[in-house]
Order: sequence, then C-alpha cells, then structure tokens
Amino acid sequence: MRKIKNIGAVLALLVLVAVQACTGQKDPYIEFIKQERREDTKSFLNAETTPLKDKDRATFLGLDYFTADESYKVKAKVTKLPREISFSMKTTTDRLPEYMKAAKLEFQLKGKDYSLIAYRSKDHPEEGWFIPFTDLTNGVETYEVGRYIDIDLQETIKTEIDLDFNLCYNPYCAYAAKWSCPIPPPENNLKIRIEAGVKKFH
Repeated sequence: MRKIKNIGAVLALLVLVAVQACTGQKDPYIEFIKQERREDTKSFLNAETTPLKDKDRATFLGLDYFTADESYKVKAKVTKLPREISFSMKTTTDRLPEYMKAAKLEFQLKGKDYSLIAYRSKDHPEEGWFIPFTDLTNGVETYEVGRYIDIDLQETIKTEIDLDFNLCYNPYCAYAAKWSCPIPPPENNLKIRIEAGVKKFH
C-alpha cells in the first residue's frame, strides 16, 4: 500500500509540473526573489539611497546574483542567549559599533548541521537581528569581507524561523570605501559554499 501511495504522489507531482508548464504558471517563491532583486535595483539607482559612487550609478544595470535556489531557504531553530554585556564589533574602519549576542540559530544545509549567531544592535534594538557571516565563496564569487542577513523584529519572538540565504546582501563597503561595515565575527564563519544571494561587485 505504501508503494502505491508513493507512486500516486509521484504521478500527482508530474501532473502538477505538466499543468504548470502548459499554463505558464510561475513559482511564487522565485517570483518573490525576483521582485526583491528588482527593488534592490531601484534602490541602487536612487541617488538618495544608493551606496554606489556616482560614476558607478551612472552605468549601473543591476547587481549580480546566484540563481535563486529554494534549498538555501532553511528552517532554523532559535535558542535565545542570556543577556550579556555588549561588545564592540570590528568594522572596515575605526568605528566600533556595540552589539549583543541575541540568539543561536541552528539549521541543516546540504545534509549537514550548521549554526550562526544573530546579533542585536545596542543603539538600535528596534531593527531586529543582524547576521553577518562568511562562507567558502568569499573572495571568489562573493565579497571578501562577508555578507549579511537581516531578521525582522517580529520574527525574533519565534522558536523557529526561516533563514533565507537567497536574501543575503553585501555590506555597503563592497561598493565604496567611504562606508564603515561590520566584519563578521569568526564564530559566524560557515565551512560551506553558500551559492545564494548577491555576488561581489565588479
């Protein structure tokens, strides 16, 4: 009976794929990522919000991304960390913003276990969690300093959250040296290639 059910599920999936192909139905998740990237382009072209130098904005056509891949959207178990004294996070300049470790996020990716620390800004706790990280693509396809993920404030009360690497982005200092950007702490170095999100600029 189990085999019959499995065969039935496979056939149903094949029918669904065929229907989508025939009707031109689009994947909602992929369309969501595409829309987010279109918004990024608008922001980078806007003189009020762009991190780009004027000469780069004049010729800007869009950022370079990895192909959206839903396998890089994972469920992460949230373990809140005890309140502790804030620490100074290193940046690409002499600036030392104060952060606190807010939570440990544990997840599986490509069949292996990983974890990241989410931080909360001491001066701007209303901004939610900030996750700076590095991985094995840094300095190759992606910006050598690292990349970031943000978690909205309303998500921080949950015990499990979506961690979507397709939404990870570059620090502003990837686009111009005038910016001061937090450097991901060593504890957030992932020993895996995160082939998702934005690639390095130029």
